[in-house]
Amino acid sequence: MLNIDFIYKQTLPEWFEFLMHLVVAVGIGIFFMYSCEKFQLSSFKKRLLFSFGLTMPTLFLYFPLTLLAIKDTPALFDWISIIWWSVGHCLFAVVLAIASFQNK
Repeated sequence: MLNIDFIYKQTLPEWFEFLMHLVVAVGIGIFFMYSCEKFQLSSFKKRLLFSFGLTMPTLFLYFPLTLLAIKDTPALFDWISIIWWSVGHCLFAVVLAIASFQNK
């Protein structure tokens, strides 16, 4: 579910789609770090909750993005795909919170 073909209406190389995904992830990471400093979220618990707050909306994006996709994707209610999607994004939230303490 890495495709962003609905934006460009054409098939792009997978490496480019992956790069775009990483650019968005880095942008979220920068926003997360900026917000943690601005709002003085210094405890791990607060950062973890904030990272999940940022990440949870992506869980629901599975459905509209699957419908918009041009390339073949898993079925809209393919539970295995939904679980993988959810686990991957939740893992991102956890890693975001953990990594925010690595520079202290």
